[in-house]
Amino acid sequence: MSLKNFSKADLEEELKRRENLGDTPPQQIENPDLSALKIILADYIDNIFNDDHNPDSDDTEYIFEEAMRTFYGQDIFKWIRNNT
Repeated sequence: MSLKNFSKADLEEELKRRENLGDTPPQQIENPDLSALKIILADYIDNIFNDDHNPDSDDTEYIFEEAMRTFYGQDIFKWIRNNT
């Protein structure tokens, strides 16, 4: 998608949003969509049950990342990087 598809006001609003990523702590999403988190958790349990779990895998990191995105939105790690 080209920037030409956005109005000047849209672009200015997006810039303000990005500049303000560190102004306040993120708020939890009131009614998050848990479907992706449920899938990744079920896969984790299934892998353990089926003896297909690799203890050296990054599964717990993926679960943590998905949980953070589920409850705080897709930009949560941008906010974290801007504030650490």
